[in-house]
Amino acid sequence: MNVSNINSMEIQKASVKKVYPGIDFIKLICALLIVYTHTFCWDTGKFGIWIRDEISIIAVPFFFVASGYFYGIGIRNAQNKRKYFLHYCTRIIKMYIIWTILSLPAAWFDLTLSHEEAGIWIKILFLIRSFFFKGSVGVYWFLLALIYNSFIFYVVYMKKIEKILYPLAVILFGVGVLYSASFLSGTLHEKIIHLFFGGTNNFLNIGLFYMAIGYYLSDKVIKIKGTIAGGICIALLVFQTFINTALPFKFFHAFTAVALFVFAHQIECTMIRPFSKRIRKLSTAIYLEHFPFILLFDFYLKRGTLLDFTVTLTFTILLYALISKLLPEKWTNTIYGN
Repeated sequence: MNVSNINSMEIQKASVKKVYPGIDFIKLICALLIVYTHTFCWDTGKFGIWIRDEISIIAVPFFFVASGYFYGIGIRNAQNKRKYFLHYCTRIIKMYIIWTILSLPAAWFDLTLSHEEAGIWIKILFLIRSFFFKGSVGVYWFLLALIYNSFIFYVVYMKKIEKILYPLAVILFGVGVLYSASFLSGTLHEKIIHLFFGGTNNFLNIGLFYMAIGYYLSDKVIKIKGTIAGGICIALLVFQTFINTALPFKFFHAFTAVALFVFAHQIECTMIRPFSKRIRKLSTAIYLEHFPFILLFDFYLKRGTLLDFTVTLTFTILLYALISKLLPEKWTNTIYGN
């Protein structure tokens, strides 16, 4: 057996994890909630608005916590830390490039409409900034955040400076909250965030914080029972609904997202376990595929309705089914990261 085969086996061994069907199931629910948020669904009434404002907003944080958790397990268990990091990072980079290329026509179309008066070179500069900092299109900032943060976690782990990571993540998250609430208007911090990221959806102000939580939990024994964590999650949702805070990105959503992850981590979901991998891939597909459809449907559907949500989700699932049917599993694993 040659060295490359041994290294590949080490990476696969480090990547092997206990199956968590609860996490996979909640990921699917979160993916559906993200589509719901991006299609607004204002015609669903007060209950629909509550789902969008209080429930859906914890979906992406949940994704980050779960990603940080499994990355933490992988990097700590890997015999060759560097090769594990490179394997993980390369996998996400491939996904990011593939989806950026596939969505480029929709991205350019949207950019042309939003910056009609800008010259072609200005538009190209916008695309370059988006690719390296903001995220190429809509939801793909999540993949970009995974790339940058996996490098940060690798460095702090190898340098044994993990204690610095957590307060830094909290500070940057706090800056993001203040930015969202317009408390930083006119300051250097506000200008820097706007210049590089265009908002707080980036690896520093949101991604680092939530991934750091998952990364921290990956080295701990989670002792809270799933039912208790679920109860805490519900209580926090009720509480944050009634406090009606003016902050666009509420501090309490962080606690709710963590409680939801612990709940998902602890529940068994015995009936779902055999389908766990398929559900995981489907949730990734829904998250990655739906946004280009939203851009394309802008001019063909009445935005912000249940019809918009239904059509977008239907086309997304059909595309996933088509790709899974036509392409070998090796290719679909590259496209969806599984």
